[in-house]
Amino acid sequence: MGKPPLFFTNLRLRKSLKPVQNANPQIRIPNRNHCNNRTDGKYEEFGSNSQNPDVFLAQQISKFIQTRPRWEQTLLSDIPGVNFMDPNVYNEVLKQQKNVLLSGCYVVDNGLVAVGKYFNRFEDLNMRFCEGLTDVGLDRLALGCGRTLKSLEVAASAKITDVSLEAVGSYCRSLVTFSLESEFICNKGLLAVAKGYPLLISLELLCSKMTDEALQAITTFCPVLQFLSFCGSNYFTDKSVFFVSGNLL
Repeated sequence: MGKPPLFFTNLRLRKSLKPVQNANPQIRIPNRNHCNNRTDGKYEEFGSNSQNPDVFLAQQISKFIQTRPRWEQTLLSDIPGVNFMDPNVYNEVLKQQKNVLLSGCYVVDNGLVAVGKYFNRFEDLNMRFCEGLTDVGLDRLALGCGRTLKSLEVAASAKITDVSLEAVGSYCRSLVTFSLESEFICNKGLLAVAKGYPLLISLELLCSKMTDEALQAITTFCPVLQFLSFCGSNYFTDKSVFFVSGNLL
C-alpha cells in the first residue's frame, strides 16, 4: 500500500484527540472543481456553507490524522482522490495544527520564517536537533507564533545564541513550558528567559555556560514555576542550591 509524501508523515502531532474506536470508514471529499464555484473571491459550496475548498479539505485531513492510529499507513486509501503533493493542501493542513514536532528535521531559517508568518496558531513546538536553525529563524518564528505559543523545545542547535533567546523572551509571553539544551547559551540569554516568561510553570535547562546569576534570576522572576531541572554546568555553586531551595519550596 502506498504512503503519503515524507513531509506529511513527518507531521507528527504530539497531542491527539481520542482515537476513533471500531470505525474505519472511507472519508468522502467533495470534488473541488464540481462542488465549488468561486465568485468575487468567495466560495459557494454545494448548497449552504461558503468555504474555501482547500480549507474544508485540510479540516477533514486534520481530523483524520488526529483521531486515527497509524494514520500514515491508511491516509491514501481512506481519503482517496487527494493530491498530497499539492503544496496548497499541505499548507492548509499545517495551518490547522497547534502541536507540531519538527525534531530531527533539517529546518533552515527560510522555513521557520514562513512558519512564523503563515502558521501562527501553534501552541506546542518541538525543534530539538534542528541543525539548520539559527537566531534569524527563531527570532522570526517567535515574532509570528509568540502570541499563541505555550510550549517550546530547542536542543543541539549550534547557531542559536543569546540573541534569539532575547527575542523569544520578548514575544512569547504566554510560554508555560520551555526546554533548552545548549553549549552556547550564556547568562544573557537565560536572564531574558527569566524576565520574559512570567507564566512559566516548567523549565528544563541543560546549558554548560549557565551560572548562579542566571539560576537565581529564574527562581526570582518566574513566580509560578513548579518544575525546574538544571544540569550540565560546572559553574553552579552551593549558593544556587540554597537559593533555589529557599524560593521554590
